Amino acid sequence: RALSPGSFVVVLVGCANLKFKEKIKSPHEQLTFLIENHLKPHACQETASLFQHMAYNVKVRNILESHVRELKIIFQLYATMDTSSADAMQRAHTMNIVEFRMLLQHCEMMDETFTESAMREIFNGIQQSATAEAEEDEGSAGGEGGEDDAQGIDDDEELSLSEFLDGLVAIAAYKFPDPFTAFDKRVNQFILKLFSAVQRHWSRKRISPHVDNMLNALQKKLRQ
Repeated sequence: RALSPGSFVVVLVGCANLKFKEKIKSPHEQLTFLIENHLKPHACQETASLFQHMAYNVKVRNILESHVRELKIIFQLYATMDTSSADAMQRAHTMNIVEFRMLLQHCEMMDETFTESAMREIFNGIQQSATAEAEEDEGSAGGEGGEDDAQGIDDDEELSLSEFLDGLVAIAAYKFPDPFTAFDKRVNQFILKLFSAVQRHWSRKRISPHVDNMLNALQKKLRQ
């Protein structure tokens, strides 16, 4: 579904009223305040630079760091899931688009809003973003993946661990677009939802020690 220009303005007026009605009485002034302070500063920015600004915010990286152990276990499992060719099977430390899609399908995140096209756009976009960021700052919180992170950075068809983390951040922005909830909280909410969905999918498919290890780690995390 898409908003017409008129409907978009109505939504903005409603958002401005909900957010600022306690301190600004006039609907006109509420909308003006929203535009001047929250929309204009971010208008006409390049998508890649805006995403990097959001994804590499200190609070967002701290959220990723707090979940990185469990995310790495999930990444390592799905990096081995594509057995369609000898080449895919050899790349067991990186995640291709088949494996990325498989994770999202297992978590039931693909729908009429988050489509195959959106998934592919994120997969392709995060590789460029993560490569540029890695060149500037190899010591970011998402870069502690060792071998998993070293491989895939320069591969247009495979995700390293750090690129996988950036992909999750991008999906969180897509699935939880609420502008009045801090982005780090939305990322945290999304990751916990991902953990629950992965646990639910694999709970009756204990096919390997790696799956058992993942389920145990997720159970401990979700009990916290």
